[in-house]
Amino acid sequence: MVTLGRIDSRAAVLAVLLATVAPVARADPLRASLVVTRGEGAEDCPDTGGVVARVREITGADTVSAPDGEPRETWVQVELVRELSGYRAVIAARGRRQGTRSIEDIGPGCSSLADALAITLVMLLDPDVQPEVKPAPAPVPPRPDPLPPQPAQPKDSVAPATRSETPAARRTGVRFGGEANFGGSMGILAHAVPLVEAGARVGVGSILSFGGGGGILFSDEITAPGGSVDLGLAYGYLRACAEVFENAGSELSLCLEPLIGSLSGEGNGYDVKSPRGKLWLALGGAAELRAPLASSVFWHARLLALAPLIEQSFTVENAGPEQNAFVTPPVGGMMTLGVLVEL
Repeated sequence: MVTLGRIDSRAAVLAVLLATVAPVARADPLRASLVVTRGEGAEDCPDTGGVVARVREITGADTVSAPDGEPRETWVQVELVRELSGYRAVIAARGRRQGTRSIEDIGPGCSSLADALAITLVMLLDPDVQPEVKPAPAPVPPRPDPLPPQPAQPKDSVAPATRSETPAARRTGVRFGGEANFGGSMGILAHAVPLVEAGARVGVGSILSFGGGGGILFSDEITAPGGSVDLGLAYGYLRACAEVFENAGSELSLCLEPLIGSLSGEGNGYDVKSPRGKLWLALGGAAELRAPLASSVFWHARLLALAPLIEQSFTVENAGPEQNAFVTPPVGGMMTLGVLVEL
């Protein structure tokens, strides 16, 4: 059984890595059924027929073929995707050859990745074949050392993909977590003030997450006729987020967030202090960037724009008619940086 790991698409490195899994004794080549899928942006990569033709050019035989109903010793599925840094192919094999492998190429086109994919399939099905390797057209930056070999898997099973191998396999099921954030606010009280937040989060599948919690804005002071007014805000929030982009473990999500809280105001320098609390209700939209620190620990940065749904104000009276000391601004925002821990 061949257990696959992760390689670069450069042909020279590919030949060295594949040589390490070749069997000592000559084995008859296997015949495999092949299915190739191409993601958005990878339309210039070969489809199933194109990959079959490239393998036939190397072996001179029909080692792989599209599914046609005939029994095969091995089944191979290939997923081709386009990323910011280039192209990636994820190979999953079942049957007499088992395992997964991720091949990456940073070139501007898919040709180099397609050649590396064809060579990988040839060596997977007939390890004794030594295909002619073409030199790389241009030098590329050095890459990290390959991951250590994965342990052998039982027959008729596929080695599980790591978090970074396939987007669909990153996270599944329901995950619970807690987060703590620190940041600042603008356009909510009279001036920009710091804030702290804490809450809980529930992740559903690999895309959606829902959360809830609360926060406090540090107190603010505004000058008013005859004295000043201390302002404060404590609030709770609900949050629903959907991932819109992922690359190398980093994720960008868009969130919808309703907030409800108590806006407080207390006068200073007046004969009678009259602390007041008023309902504060707002609706916000946020963009959140998240990246891993450890297996279950993540840092995240969030930028939230919000609009109060109710206009509130505080007035003061100083030997004359009442005057507005503070009116809630029409728009505001929060920026936070925090840590999320998933259970």
